[in-house]
Amino acid sequence: HMCFVASGAGQGQWRRVVRNTRDTLRVDRAWDVLPKGGRSIVGVNHEVSHFLVVENEIRDAGIGFQFYGAAMDSIVAGNKCRRAGGFRSHAGLYQHNQPQFFIQYINNQILDGPTPWDHYGGDKDRDRTLKNSDILVDCSGPISLGIIIRDNEMQSHAGIRILAASGDAASPLIPPIQEVIVEGNKVSHTDVGLEVSGPVSGVLIRNNVFDDVDTCLTASATVLPQPWANPLAVTLLITNSGTEPVENVVITNVMPRVLIGSG
Repeated sequence: HMCFVASGAGQGQWRRVVRNTRDTLRVDRAWDVLPKGGRSIVGVNHEVSHFLVVENEIRDAGIGFQFYGAAMDSIVAGNKCRRAGGFRSHAGLYQHNQPQFFIQYINNQILDGPTPWDHYGGDKDRDRTLKNSDILVDCSGPISLGIIIRDNEMQSHAGIRILAASGDAASPLIPPIQEVIVEGNKVSHTDVGLEVSGPVSGVLIRNNVFDDVDTCLTASATVLPQPWANPLAVTLLITNSGTEPVENVVITNVMPRVLIGSG
């Protein structure tokens, strides 16, 4: 098992539990920043960590690969997905807090996005509408933290989605998804290239390329600053790599503010 810090002092740290009593945990090494009673949200769950999912080819499946529930310090890189539902990070609050810290999706390809397979139930939806494939980060409660989506290519009916639900979050001041980098990705031939929704904080979107995409970016999110941050800080930053403006962007209900420009 592991002990993790979801929020407050020491956020983003986790340690392996080596011994426990009814009211005490002993972890494998000291905390870099000591969690503080009343100021940190600390949890315990099973440990899933240090996965390397590298250079696989997945065809005709509901989901190409996913982390479902708790996962830490892992890399998904150089994989190819054909008609297989894409790649997913699903964190949330069900039964116990199921966080994900520091997951990287790098240089993956979704070559043929539409899939007739149901994402979770085998082939029961095989005769229904084809579904897009995506790189999807979703979270219903604290916390999905430090996710990197970099240099991936979505060639057909596939995009990137960052979806935070607010209903199960432990506190309205703790966005379920925090500190995400989406950069250097190429999205082609789809309806929505990149979607951001729900309470998020610290999302950086830059140097992505969209080709034949109806809506490059849709953001209908409550973009929140960290509780300890300057409330005027920009927490959703959208830039592009050249001098041309970012086009086909739909921004609704985003607070406190959004910066769109070149960088």
